Amino acid sequence: MFTTNSIDTKIITLLPALSTQQKKAVLTVVKTFVEEHTQVWDEDEYNKEMEKRFDDMQNGKIKPFTIHETIKAAKMSYLEKQKANNVI
Repeated sequence: MFTTNSIDTKIITLLPALSTQQKKAVLTVVKTFVEEHTQVWDEDEYNKEMEKRFDDMQNGKIKPFTIHETIKAAKMSYLEKQKANNVI
């Protein structure tokens, strides 16, 4: 099992052996990992939106769907697409 320090050392040791194109590919992957970890979920904005939706539901402004209604609608949509594509 590698420790963080030994992984860093191994990376530093191997980098000079890579071509410029390979280094660019590695850089792209590393940037992707860093961006994934730095994208912060705006909890306040999310909570406000969820509170608004809950209030709208409680006040009757919107009608929520039950899981059974959702499944039924999904099945009907699927069947309609299958019929349109002459699959069934």
